[in-house]
Amino acid sequence: MDGAEPILAAGRSSGPIAGPAPRWLTRRMVSPLPEPGPEIDPDQPVPDDPAELLPDAPQPLPPPPIEATPDDPGGDPGGVPEPA
Repeated sequence: MDGAEPILAAGRSSGPIAGPAPRWLTRRMVSPLPEPGPEIDPDQPVPDDPAELLPDAPQPLPPPPIEATPDDPGGDPGGVPEPA
């Protein structure tokens, strides 16, 4: 055998069955990651504008969401009050 623990049959106290225990990590799981593609340059800064990320987008991108401020928290001020 190659040093792996043998598998014991269910209900038996001794005696291995067919062979060594299966290995949990396959060769593909532990192989090094491939290098990034040429379209990704880790030295370039990430653009803030989403349109710069998709310059060939067929449609214009939607506007960014409006963030709430302390003066205008959003919601409907005249809406139904929350239950107590």
